[in-house]
Amino acid sequence: MHAVVISFDRLHLGYLGCYGNDWIETPNLDRLATASVLFDQHYGENFDPYARQHAWWTGRYQFPPAAKRLAQPGLADWLRDAGVTTHLFVEATHEADTRVAPAFDEVATILGSDGLEVAEVDAPFARLVAQASTWLKGRDRAAGATPSLLWLMSRGVPPGWLPPREFVDLYFSEFGLEERPDDDEFDDDDERKPTSLEDAHSPEDLVAEPIITDPAIIERRYARALYAAYATYLDRWLGKLLAVLDRQAQAKETLVLFAASGGDHLGEHGPITASPPLREELIHAPLLVRCPGQAAGRRPAFVQSVDLAPTLAAWFGCAPPADRRHGQSLLPLIRGEPAVIRESACVGSPEEWGLRNDDFYYVVGRSNRLAAGQLFVKPHDRWDFADVRPQYSDQADELDRILRAQIETLSGPADG
Repeated sequence: MHAVVISFDRLHLGYLGCYGNDWIETPNLDRLATASVLFDQHYGENFDPYARQHAWWTGRYQFPPAAKRLAQPGLADWLRDAGVTTHLFVEATHEADTRVAPAFDEVATILGSDGLEVAEVDAPFARLVAQASTWLKGRDRAAGATPSLLWLMSRGVPPGWLPPREFVDLYFSEFGLEERPDDDEFDDDDERKPTSLEDAHSPEDLVAEPIITDPAIIERRYARALYAAYATYLDRWLGKLLAVLDRQAQAKETLVLFAASGGDHLGEHGPITASPPLREELIHAPLLVRCPGQAAGRRPAFVQSVDLAPTLAAWFGCAPPADRRHGQSLLPLIRGEPAVIRESACVGSPEEWGLRNDDFYYVVGRSNRLAAGQLFVKPHDRWDFADVRPQYSDQADELDRILRAQIETLSGPADG
């Protein structure tokens, strides 16, 4: 019995075919989705950039911050006690500080380089896949008798969004980002209508539009074109990894889990910044699980990052103490059994906290603008643009009460 986890720090759900995008090329992930259980309501929990992965390994919410929680026994300890070997490969562009990683039996940093002129095989995710492929082949030759967890931790689409140039070339023309032709190439009667990026839902909406001069619009177009290109690069190398994995003798007894700890902000709510607001594009993240012997399908239940560790523990037949975790195993949901994991998802960052349920997303924060809270109707307002708190004040007050009660609970002392 084995498991392979492919995790990303950040990956915008709206840029993946299996989550509804119909113009970015992600065929390998889409193919994995057809053989997996896909969770439509998977949310991250902690969007502090220095701690957003820890929920994966502890099964515990990591906000408000509590350093004591990070030292608690977690997934690697539970699996070691059950006789499972654990291996963590971390993608980086410089030597990673693996002291923040859990005590896996093997922890390795895989170095690569970002940039338009970098050869595809030298980019970080390609090198991560190459290392994982070598490890998988070695496990296969050793007959794979010992249960094992291989966790590949990628940055996903890192800030800067610079994949090898061949991927960029797939999307720049579709976003109207070619070099501006000389003026004399245009007739005087050529129309150059004003444009709005927010009204564009696909490259087809943008192809016929004129050359744009607004710097803010140009910045967002470049960001989105580069992001699309990086997503396709990740998908190509994911396909190579899955091809190696599926040729292994242990393939039919290996659980494959694909997840991101959060999405990304590409100008949906103002300028692109390092500290984006807690909105749908950031908190909603992909989660797919290919489980041997289980039929594919989609699940609408609310699940979060804290559920990954209990799920992997249950897969290997060990049960972490209930009082040492907040998450729950997703295996009952994967198997199609009636199960209620939670009625809402609770998310947080150093500046904001939010609560998402079937009907609303409520967010409150430290700033004056957010002190009274904002409320968005779901699923109608997918990307959280229209604050309806004035019209639904009673519902907002109730969600505020629930959210603050959860935060107070989470702020309590961590278990020893």
